[in-house]
This record gives sequence, structure tokens and C-alpha cells, in this order.
Amino acid sequence: MNGKDALLEDRPLMLAAELGGQLIGAGFAFRTDSTPACKTATLRNVAVRPPYRGLGLERRLIQRIEQAAAGLGVTGIILGGPRGAERQFFVSMGYRGRHEGGLMGKQLPLTPRQRDPAWRERLEDLRGRRQSRLAARQQGPA
Repeated sequence: MNGKDALLEDRPLMLAAELGGQLIGAGFAFRTDSTPACKTATLRNVAVRPPYRGLGLERRLIQRIEQAAAGLGVTGIILGGPRGAERQFFVSMGYRGRHEGGLMGKQLPLTPRQRDPAWRERLEDLRGRRQSRLAARQQGPA
């Protein structure tokens, strides 16, 4: 996979928040390598314009990035160097790190596909059996 393909696949990890056509916040993450087996993303540059800070927008941007990352098969996100209030903000979101100014990370919940790769086949089997039972009920006793 070349860099352009990786960028296109990671597009769900790049978000912008607009209000009335004006950019008021943005954030992005990227997977640490471009292979499909990559399970780690790096969170970078989440920012909100000053008049819109304190409204929870930064938290929502990060949550959406985390959800999109999990959808791509990512199981962990890292970020580097937050200090002070910024570090406390990330701690409140479940990120952990050993010391002030050091790397922080968060394990993302596994998606059903990651927990059980055969989940879709089993779901389709259950749906098929349910349809059969419903069809049998509609036909009535034989």
C-alpha cells in the first residue's frame, strides 16, 4: 500500500467541525504504519478555536476519532507529551501514561469483528433460521 492509499483509508480519522461554514475545530490521527495488520494509531493535533472551547467539542472530536479507529481495526491509540491541564483532560478520557510530558495511550474496546471474526456468518445463520421459523408459522400446521 502506498502513502496515498494509506491516507485515503485513514480518512475517517480526520475530522473537522464547522459552524455556519466556519471551521471551529479539527483533529486527526493516523495508523502507525500502512499495513492492514496495523493495530495502533497516533492521535495528533486536536484543536478547537478559542470561542468554542469548554463546550465539549474537543472531547467529541476525540471520541469520534476513537470510534473511527476502532472501525478500522485499531485497538490502541497513543499520543505524546501532554502536560498539566491537557494531561488531566486525556486522563479523564481514559488515556494513561507513566509521567508528565511522556507518551500516553488508550486501549480501544474491541469491535464484534475483532472479538469474533466469524460473527457475521453466525449472525446470518441466526437470521436465516429466524426467517425459516417465521415462514413456517405463516404456513400454519401441516
